[in-house]
Amino acid sequence: MMDIWQDFIVRLTKIDLLRLARDEVIEDWGNNIPVTLLFASLGKKIVEHFDEFSTVERLDIFNVVENGMKTSDDALKAFMATGLLEALFSRASSEAFLWERIDEQLGERSRNYLVAWRESGSSGSSLAMTHNALKI
Repeated sequence: MMDIWQDFIVRLTKIDLLRLARDEVIEDWGNNIPVTLLFASLGKKIVEHFDEFSTVERLDIFNVVENGMKTSDDALKAFMATGLLEALFSRASSEAFLWERIDEQLGERSRNYLVAWRESGSSGSSLAMTHNALKI
């Protein structure tokens, strides 16, 4: 049986640019890549290629992310939050206009997580803060 997080990677990588990003990071790290790093690499690529995605692709991407944040699977939620969302914000936040456009795409749980994470100081986030923010 496939892990739930793997199902979400499959759903995200139906989009060619994200599939290529996954392939690149696996080529660099091998099949034993830390899962959080895999999700973080996808978050960075979403930012880097944001304007290249069609409207439908953007909706699909952020729908998958939001569904990952709504899941009852704590591991997937943690990978989505501490991997993808934190990398997404870290990469995009220095460009205000880009971040505003990305923020508009975020679902409620994703946005609430990032607000809680930023309010905590976002660097060296504690396990307790992450756990509490994931309950949002």
